[in-house]
Amino acid sequence: MINKILILFIVSLPLFSASGETDIIQRVFNFTLFAGIIYYLVFDKAVAFLKGRSEDIKSKIEESKNKLEDLKKEEKLSKKSIQKAEERALDIEKDSKNTVKLIQTKIKKDTKTRIEDLTKSYNQKAEVSNKKASMQVVEEVLNEDVFSNSIDSLKQDVIVGLINKKVA
Repeated sequence: MINKILILFIVSLPLFSASGETDIIQRVFNFTLFAGIIYYLVFDKAVAFLKGRSEDIKSKIEESKNKLEDLKKEEKLSKKSIQKAEERALDIEKDSKNTVKLIQTKIKKDTKTRIEDLTKSYNQKAEVSNKKASMQVVEEVLNEDVFSNSIDSLKQDVIVGLINKKVA
């Protein structure tokens, strides 16, 4: 770089020796020299800064792409888990409906059995109660004064017939 500036300076020396009324050549030379010095001092740092900035932008773009890919993967996983959860919910719903049907059937069966047992028990108690009532009526009839005197003289068939008429 310095070699280029020295060559430029040496080449431009004859221009300074010319006498003229205008100083345009000297100004162009000074500007060229100033631009060369600025280029020499600033160019490497500016290029390094711009490269660093572009690398930083590239890395942020790559990071954003990676995050976007990760988010897409998470979205797919979330959709899959939601689908599995929906399927599981449907299975649970079917199972609960089946369970409800089984429980209803069992309750109906148990209730029917219980009603039959209660009916049998009631019928048995009613039969026992009727027998007790019949026995009380027979006892009352036998204990009445009407039959007490003549009971010995009557036959058993006649007594049974009289009791049946009284009970009926």
